[in-house]
Amino acid sequence: MSQVIYNFRLLDLSKLDWDADFESNGLDEYEQIAIITGIEHEFHTVFEDHVFDHFKNFSEIQRFVTNDHNCF
Repeated sequence: MSQVIYNFRLLDLSKLDWDADFESNGLDEYEQIAIITGIEHEFHTVFEDHVFDHFKNFSEIQRFVTNDHNCF
């Protein structure tokens, strides 16, 4: 996930707070969508809308990907 986030060049990974909400990390709604979609592509999965729309931070995405048996 770090590589996907890094590739967008929007966040400094050394200062990224994985538990802070996206807005606190300085991301607007469109940037959030782009990064989350990038994570979907990287891990060859699709987050269902009811899941995608409720991610609040990177830690939640990380937990979801870790527990999703469709990801690799």
